[in-house]
Amino acid sequence: MFADDTQPLPMNWQASGRNPTVFIDHAARRTTLIDPRLPAPTVDRKRGRSAPPARRQNLDKNGNLLDLASRTAEIALLVEERLPELAPKIRKKLRLIERLGAVALARLANDVDLITAISILDSDDPAGSSEFEEKLNHFYASLHRSGYGKGPQKVK
Repeated sequence: MFADDTQPLPMNWQASGRNPTVFIDHAARRTTLIDPRLPAPTVDRKRGRSAPPARRQNLDKNGNLLDLASRTAEIALLVEERLPELAPKIRKKLRLIERLGAVALARLANDVDLITAISILDSDDPAGSSEFEEKLNHFYASLHRSGYGKGPQKVK
């Protein structure tokens, strides 16, 4: 295919030189030898009638199939500890997932309460955060010993 020389260049493009012609894109700040007036190739993907598109599987970080139905008891215990005000609603939804499985999980995929409960399960354990807080407190103490700290008289 060849570019149509009678058509104007796209906006923010400039042609310079004769042999070879260099095209300058001022918007992206780049140069190229390829004429920007060339028609862009379009990809027409026609889906065959033989099979529907593959469904997304719920995989964990290691690539194993995540079975949420087997972890509902664990989620319910964590919700009781951390979100007692939402616990009855979430327990009801977890029982529904235990009974109906993937159908209920698909139906409750965008449920905010259930997503919150699952994110509690996936969140870091409090022991890791206390280690971070300990390091942070040590850092602040070392800054204070060095003369840095809060207040106008503490700035070096």
